[in-house]
Amino acid sequence: MNDTGLRTRLTRMATRGPIPLRGLSADEHAKPAGSLGPVLCFGTIATVLTFVFAYVAYVLLENQFPAAPLEIWRRWDTVHYLNIARNGYGTDPEREMLIIWPPLYPWLIRGFRWLAGSYLPAGLFISFVSYLAAIVGLYRLVDLDFPRDTAMRTVIYISIFPAAYFLHAAYTEALFLALVVWSFLSARRGRWGWAGLLAGLASFTRITAFGLLPALCFEYLVQREFRLRQVRADALWLLLIPLGFGVYLWVNQSIYDTPFAFLERSRVHMHKVLSAPWVGAQAVWGSGIGDGPRRILTVGVSEIASGVLSGVLVLYAFVRMRTSYAIYLCVSWATFAFTSFWASTTRYILPLFPVFILLSVWGERRTLHWAMCMTFGMAYTLLLALFIRGAWAF
Repeated sequence: MNDTGLRTRLTRMATRGPIPLRGLSADEHAKPAGSLGPVLCFGTIATVLTFVFAYVAYVLLENQFPAAPLEIWRRWDTVHYLNIARNGYGTDPEREMLIIWPPLYPWLIRGFRWLAGSYLPAGLFISFVSYLAAIVGLYRLVDLDFPRDTAMRTVIYISIFPAAYFLHAAYTEALFLALVVWSFLSARRGRWGWAGLLAGLASFTRITAFGLLPALCFEYLVQREFRLRQVRADALWLLLIPLGFGVYLWVNQSIYDTPFAFLERSRVHMHKVLSAPWVGAQAVWGSGIGDGPRRILTVGVSEIASGVLSGVLVLYAFVRMRTSYAIYLCVSWATFAFTSFWASTTRYILPLFPVFILLSVWGERRTLHWAMCMTFGMAYTLLLALFIRGAWAF
């Protein structure tokens, strides 16, 4: 086989996977863009129902009305994001651990405070807008390769995933997911300036954005059919990805005199260092079994199951999906799997959009589709009820 034939074969495998999922036919690829009305309508309804259910669940389970309806969302990491937005980073005891969380999201909260009136509503508003942007982008991205039913199922599954209430909370999940999805969508459309900018912002939002750099670089080479002579200056836009993380390191340096202060704070406060996956799984199991049945399920069982199942999907993605998606999935999974404590693994699955594409393809079978919808929906409501009461729920 000559070089041209080898490159063509590699390009075909990289765009569809060695064993491709059933996607669009040649004629279907020319379909006109679909309406986004159903996606936006679904997202708005999902948000409203989540907030209504959370409020009713709190009143029924706590047998009291909250001081303010939105205060039930001031839980866990939300408190830290709001503290950064209000007071910034610092070296005093109350703020010295806050550098663990990169600054883009809390800075946006500070910027939108004038519109929302206070910090918590600003954070919730940013999450709402980001969630709508994320599902619109995800729908468009899946629509490039699969039928519209598959694209819509992907939106549904990621919206009712057991930890998906974090897409509505004052957390970074919705913002990060939107930036990741739109960076991939821009790359697929050949808009490398936007791809680099959005991915760079993602790396300024969460340190788990490491997977975007190798994934988008590989996607660039795929679109150039692995011909180095076709690499153009637009590839330089991808340097914005490490630049975004570099700005975060500069923030560390300027406050703590070391660019890696966040690693030390993570070790001290989160008990996380680089380690083999089985060490992190064993640690979270030991933490879960010592504090009652609820913690066994939400910490011991759920965290390990999420980490292991998402790891299996990483392997599956490399033989069934576009390689750039599989690379992003693999590196992102490794950022939380190769740590000494598997905390929040179920929540960390949310930005791994290839997982939900795979699920939506399997959901073509109606029995499996409804089984996933019922399982996800019931787990979603249970975990949301725990979260708004202040219990650990990822």
